Amino acid sequence: MLDYDQLRRSSSAAEEREETLEAKGGMGKAWQAITPAQRFILALMLFLNVLVLGSLCLLALDVVALPF
Repeated sequence: MLDYDQLRRSSSAAEEREETLEAKGGMGKAWQAITPAQRFILALMLFLNVLVLGSLCLLALDVVALPF
């Protein structure tokens, strides 16, 4: 079971990590910290998101019609 002192220490450590991340250049460094495979997965998910939302918008605006 965690005691309050340990929780306080862990939360202050997390705040210190965030502050050092911001001091080092914000999220730019965090983006570089992920592996190329993880970047590819994120880019693929973003692409699929845009693809699905774009298709739904075209369907909702009756620009295209389903053939059935």
